[in-house]
Amino acid sequence: MTWHILTTKLTVKDGERALLTRDGRLEQVLAPGRHRLFDPLHELKAELFSVVRSEFPADRFAVIKAARPDLAGEPFEAVETKANEIAIVSLDGRPVQLMTPWQTRVYWKVATSVEVERIDVTSDPRVTARHLAMIQPNRAGVITEAVVENHEAGLLTVEGKLVERLAPGRHAF
Repeated sequence: MTWHILTTKLTVKDGERALLTRDGRLEQVLAPGRHRLFDPLHELKAELFSVVRSEFPADRFAVIKAARPDLAGEPFEAVETKANEIAIVSLDGRPVQLMTPWQTRVYWKVATSVEVERIDVTSDPRVTARHLAMIQPNRAGVITEAVVENHEAGLLTVEGKLVERLAPGRHAF
């Protein structure tokens, strides 16, 4: 960012966006390109962000959404999970994040496709093989696995209540 007598010049590269603020308040989101901005008192500041497969701080997004909802929707995808759900977030078709209940994450969606698959864990706590493969690297502490041998009987209980009898095999919940 360079200043001249009455203007400020800024270049935003491909794969970036700039949050332009004046006196700490968000003015606009700048797309890639050269920008010459009228700024006689040198009050403008620009913060550059990489937007390719990138996460944006959720607390900053909450402030932007409250102050400038017109600027919050276009460049961002906010993902919020409810009390009884988990979500698998994929960026450009690749699963990257397993979200547990009551989480919020925000992603730049201007250069990346953001897909969210939500799973209601109250209706069926079972994790399918497809979901298990998607969340393999991120599942520590979230997924419980059990193996019921041929000579064993398995019982699934949730909060002390019997939910299901398990047949021999590998199970994930």
